[in-house]
Amino acid sequence: MGTRNLTMVINDSETKVAQYGQSDGYPEGQGKIVLEFLQNCDLKKFKETLKEVVFIKPEKDEKIERKPELNEETASKVLKLIYERKVTGLYDSSEFAKDSLYCEWAYVIDLDKGVLEVFRGYNKEPLTKDDRFYDSEDKDKKYYPIRIIKSYPLDKLPEIEQFIKDLTPDKSKDQELSL
Repeated sequence: MGTRNLTMVINDSETKVAQYGQSDGYPEGQGKIVLEFLQNCDLKKFKETLKEVVFIKPEKDEKIERKPELNEETASKVLKLIYERKVTGLYDSSEFAKDSLYCEWAYVIDLDKGVLEVFRGYNKEPLTKDDRFYDSEDKDKKYYPIRIIKSYPLDKLPEIEQFIKDLTPDKSKDQELSL
């Protein structure tokens, strides 16, 4: 399903990964992949492999085929590719977080803070200066940058079922609010 998303990793106060994904951005899709990666990886090793990662410029000529590991279908699977040292050059899609009409979900692994943050799109409320994706230039817009909805300590990650339950809106509450 075409649910656009973003997978990011912050390490040493620097964005090291900002991978765009074209589909399956829901928690039970890309979110699950991020969670399973974190549950099964050695964070110390992951931090070491991140030192090799750099952002590269996309080809100017769109007719040139992009590297398959960097395309929009890779999405959060890029984490495993980095961990296995199969990719070191990435495209920087961090600007995608600024328009929540298009960025429907984002998963941010902040290794400095030791958290996994989950963000949702369709945000019609301005952010504050304390929000991760706050941008002082984003005023009087219909859609603002993505908004955090949940944060998990990396040393206390939930099971997949709980993760999905935490992030799935309660439809009955949504219906009550619309009445």
